[in-house]
Amino acid sequence: MLKRWGWGVAFGAALVLGACSDSTGPVFERIETALFHESLNVDLDAMTRTDSGLYYQDLVVGDGALADPGSVVNVAYLLRYRSGATEESGEYSFEIDADEAIAGFNEGVRGMRVGGERKLVVPPELAYGRTGPQGILIFDIELLTVE
Repeated sequence: MLKRWGWGVAFGAALVLGACSDSTGPVFERIETALFHESLNVDLDAMTRTDSGLYYQDLVVGDGALADPGSVVNVAYLLRYRSGATEESGEYSFEIDADEAIAGFNEGVRGMRVGGERKLVVPPELAYGRTGPQGILIFDIELLTVE
């Protein structure tokens, strides 16, 4: 009896594991079905979804210089996880579209104006990809300067 149960459990586990990944790697969390801690104030219905899967919401629309490709920007940011836990915060400067920031952050800042504040919900595939931590990232950002 134990042998039969052992093989059945092993076969069932193999089916489950096979459904969770493919030959290119693990299956990522989907933003649309994720649960977000209430402290994050994530309302997907109020956000804009881009073709890449990034969600963003302008909290304050700035009236300064535009962050467009080739601009060097400085932003203040707060990075959190779906649980509401804070990962890090600070300021970050980078050139838009120069592969200096994760894809979702770069895309999320592009098009902002100085003084603007935006919430980003970044899917794992626009964050650290298949080789990094698998999780949805939530950024609250303020665009401080554009050069």
